[in-house]
Amino acid sequence: MTVVHLLVATTILGLLTTLTAFAQTAGAQSSTQNIEELRRRLAELEKEVKALRQSVTHLEEQQMRATQAATAPPPQQPAGTPSPQGPAQQTRPITDLAKQDMVKRDRETIPRIDNKPVDPELTGFFRIPGTPAKLKIDGYAKLDVMIDPRPAGDPDEFITTTIPVNLTPSQKVVSSNVIFRESRINLDFRTPVKEGADFRFYAEVDFFGAGGPTDPRLRHLYGQIFNVLTGHTWTTFTDPDTIPDTLDDEGPAGRISTRQAQFRYTQPFSRYHSLAFSIERPGVEARDITLGGGPYSPMPDFVVRYRYERERWHAHLGSLYRLLGFRSPTAEDKAFGWGLNFAAGILFFKRDNLLLNATYGEGIARYISNLDALELDFDLNDEGTAIKALPVVGGYAAYEHHWTDQLRSTVSFGYDRIQNTASQPPEAFNKSYYASGNLIWRPYKQFRHFTIGAEFLYGWQKLKDGSEGTGNRVQVSLKYDLYRKPKEP
Repeated sequence: MTVVHLLVATTILGLLTTLTAFAQTAGAQSSTQNIEELRRRLAELEKEVKALRQSVTHLEEQQMRATQAATAPPPQQPAGTPSPQGPAQQTRPITDLAKQDMVKRDRETIPRIDNKPVDPELTGFFRIPGTPAKLKIDGYAKLDVMIDPRPAGDPDEFITTTIPVNLTPSQKVVSSNVIFRESRINLDFRTPVKEGADFRFYAEVDFFGAGGPTDPRLRHLYGQIFNVLTGHTWTTFTDPDTIPDTLDDEGPAGRISTRQAQFRYTQPFSRYHSLAFSIERPGVEARDITLGGGPYSPMPDFVVRYRYERERWHAHLGSLYRLLGFRSPTAEDKAFGWGLNFAAGILFFKRDNLLLNATYGEGIARYISNLDALELDFDLNDEGTAIKALPVVGGYAAYEHHWTDQLRSTVSFGYDRIQNTASQPPEAFNKSYYASGNLIWRPYKQFRHFTIGAEFLYGWQKLKDGSEGTGNRVQVSLKYDLYRKPKEP
């Protein structure tokens, strides 16, 4: 019962009590006295009614002010003034680059500070009945048609380190392929924990499994709360926001696309700065340098990453520390591995962007995508007396231009190189180059689920003994997204 209702009820009760008392005394008093008593009590009631009206008016004014205060927008603050709820929760930006459309949609998979979504409206999520949690079921079906004018190595992905060398004229034949392996299915679960912070659980698969063209492969499976992450996702060492918008699943030479098990903690500082620390799955890849010997991992890999993020650009600096081991029945040795990764994304004009990524280190070849599985983390030193972490360098640059709202292009260039040792075999990898250019079109402005594109790729690689090989590919891709926002970001 409200205060207004209580005042009205009290007044009515008082009136009834007065009339009852008057009726009880009516028979015992004269008519003149009754009239005077009635006038006196009516005057008292008029005073009470007047006071009641004033109280009601005052309460209504208070209610109106409270409603206006609750529905009014927050007052504008001068630039640089921190939010009263904390800069990390309310004003920390996500670069506009992350909000741009791309074929692979990898930027949507990245665990961000406080699980801040790229789309704050959470478009496409639905509430799970009986809970405050929301779920989004998403993914895409992608068909790739590829033609190689001459053998280009891996038939499903353009990997420069698989390009054949020293081909004879009879071996330079045209080949083609049709796959759907890049198609993906993902689940994004979010539930509020406190104001400005959610718990996120994310899972995604594609079909690049080792068992064949329809074998699923886990890409992501992780949970994050209060910036503490556990699970399987992008290594903290790299910046997935700088992955170029290519139709080919592999991307440029020198790219780090490692996804692995890890424990990560991210600490934001002020509005734009953050540090992340992670312990990640180790894995040493090297050839057997003595009979019966092999590599092993003495300890997990450690990563420390710094990130600076503004609305129009961001920068990333990752550092990696590893211990590489080798043992055989007669020998055992260790070597220290380390690496640095610098990445940056810069928006130009309205939506064009420049992406840069460079990596250098020793004993980190398995982290560079097209060097993975080549057994190049370490080898014997030139004297053949101990293992040596092999120096490696890799990097790429890409520029994306939007011709119209529905038509865009990306050109990319990549490079990577290993410093060989005298003990490596002649066919050991030395260096490679990569170049690509594409045209990606969304034919229907309103129906954003359908995308079609064409891409040309060129690659070159050189081995330790000087052998060289080149390859190129033309790829046409058609993609249906399960869900897309109705309007451009």
